[in-house]
Amino acid sequence: MTTDPTDLAVTIAEGVPYHVWVVRADGSVEYNNRQFLDYTGLSEQQALADAQRSELVHPDDRDALVARWSAAFETQASCEMEFRLRGRDDRYRWFLARVAPLRDAAGEVTRWVGTGVDIDGLRESAEWMRGFGETAPLLIWVSRPDGFVEFWNRRMIDFTGVTFEISPWRLVLSVGDVIGKGVNAAATMSLIRHGIRFAAQRGQEPAEILKAVDAALKAENPDLTATAFVAIMDIRESRIRYASAGHPPAALRLPLTGRTRLLDVEPAPPLGTWPANTLPRVAAAPPAYGSLIAMYTDGLTEFDRDPIEGERLILEALRDEAAYASTNPARYLRDAVLGGRRVHDDVVRHAPGPIEMRAEWQGSDLVLHVLDRGRGFAPSLELPLDGLSENGRGFFIVNALARRVDVTASRQGTHVRAVLPVTRKARAA
Repeated sequence: MTTDPTDLAVTIAEGVPYHVWVVRADGSVEYNNRQFLDYTGLSEQQALADAQRSELVHPDDRDALVARWSAAFETQASCEMEFRLRGRDDRYRWFLARVAPLRDAAGEVTRWVGTGVDIDGLRESAEWMRGFGETAPLLIWVSRPDGFVEFWNRRMIDFTGVTFEISPWRLVLSVGDVIGKGVNAAATMSLIRHGIRFAAQRGQEPAEILKAVDAALKAENPDLTATAFVAIMDIRESRIRYASAGHPPAALRLPLTGRTRLLDVEPAPPLGTWPANTLPRVAAAPPAYGSLIAMYTDGLTEFDRDPIEGERLILEALRDEAAYASTNPARYLRDAVLGGRRVHDDVVRHAPGPIEMRAEWQGSDLVLHVLDRGRGFAPSLELPLDGLSENGRGFFIVNALARRVDVTASRQGTHVRAVLPVTRKARAA
């Protein structure tokens, strides 16, 4: 590259407000722009020497920088790195550097072009925000005007249990479902969540993360099983790598076109059941900037015992631009998928408006009252002929277990009164 000031490339390099340098195919430095020389205080000749340039890099960043550049040079691939560079005032500032190869018509690398952008102010702001966000007793997140979330604090991550950061550019996304209920199942879900976080922080890939959690689950609670989907998203590379242990695949919506699809995955068996040497296949997808990824449990897709239809409804809801524009896409998808689906025996999910529940002792009997604002229903004392039907089974079970059940409908709603099979112990004299 000529340093002739009439050369167009040099004119551009000298005019941009960041550092620019050019490296020959053999690795020797050929050119540095004026901004680099003014910042470092090096002469044009000094700036061509690797030793002089290396001395300007902060000692704590030097080895990593050399390793990253050596790997890129060896593989002839672009690379990106952050490091501190000393200026002529002997102060270090953070820079984001990108280096890319230039190739001739035959595909051979002829030069490397590097750029360095001062990000010291951004890092200071980010560190302040991170420090405040991690200590404040609040759920905090930061998003850009386009809705892209750039930061979640630890309390937000712990509350949602969905995603966490393992580096400034890499996020771990996970969703799981314990096969069981109650306190034991909740404790197992907590174990899985912390196991995923621990394995991810150690730098393991999605398959190894799931393998570690499977081993932990077998050791801590061998009677329970669970499903899980784990993904690692690299923001800089626009790539997501993922694996599944018996869990439904995530759904992806691409920006602009609105195209949707389920992420291809070959799930391993549920956690807690893996045979020896089991390792799920890790798949990858290149989501475009601004993509929407939906993770869910089979409670959403199998609500009507039809998982294929449930997945179709998720993709259909994701295609709607309203899902992308919504401030709460998860709630939007839930309402879109469950809206209008027929289930009649669950008062908590399906009675309109609020419900009231009260238990009282009437003499030696424990009586449970449930009041809703529904239009009433005709209780059935028989099981449905269809073994998979969601209609009528709940009342049959309640009636079979309770000593007596009465249902009264009125303009105000429905009152269900059940005398439970519990007897109050007589007080000792």
